[in-house]
Amino acid sequence: MIIVLFLPSYLLWFRFKINFCFLHTQPMGVLVLENYAVNAEPNSISFAFGITFTDETDKKHVFTARTERDMERWIQILREAR
Repeated sequence: MIIVLFLPSYLLWFRFKINFCFLHTQPMGVLVLENYAVNAEPNSISFAFGITFTDETDKKHVFTARTERDMERWIQILREAR
């Protein structure tokens, strides 16, 4: 599955394979989606959602989407990747 995330000044491409989330940028990145939670970030920027890992609770990866519907879809997809 390929997903495109639009940020105010960036266009990012993600590819999901099993529980890996590959970020197609230079350099390329990957998040291993194990032992994590994904939630909306209501006190952050509009349509933001965050990923936290149970073994690194002090760190959070925060992303934004263009619309609330896109944000909800991202959260759904990330939760299903488990």
